[in-house]
Amino acid sequence: MRLGTGGHVVTLAGELDLAGVTALDTCIARLSPRADELVLDFGELRFIDANGLHAIASAAGRVAAGGGSLTISSPRPACRRLLDLVGFDRIVAVRP
Repeated sequence: MRLGTGGHVVTLAGELDLAGVTALDTCIARLSPRADELVLDFGELRFIDANGLHAIASAAGRVAAGGGSLTISSPRPACRRLLDLVGFDRIVAVRP
């Protein structure tokens, strides 16, 4: 996790599935009330399942409720295809 002025970057690595959702939820719950912008760096994330997508959608709602925004950055092709398939770009910003 990197911290910046008014924003936070959380780097995800490996797989975001049921086993990793609790850790992500805990991290985001600590950060979201204080973040103007929360960036989830997907550059090292190889896999995400429905549990991970749900956790990110919930996080986006928490960040938005505090007046901030959530962005996904650097998704690998497989993760990007899934985000596009489910229309995740309508929920959060996805940038290369």
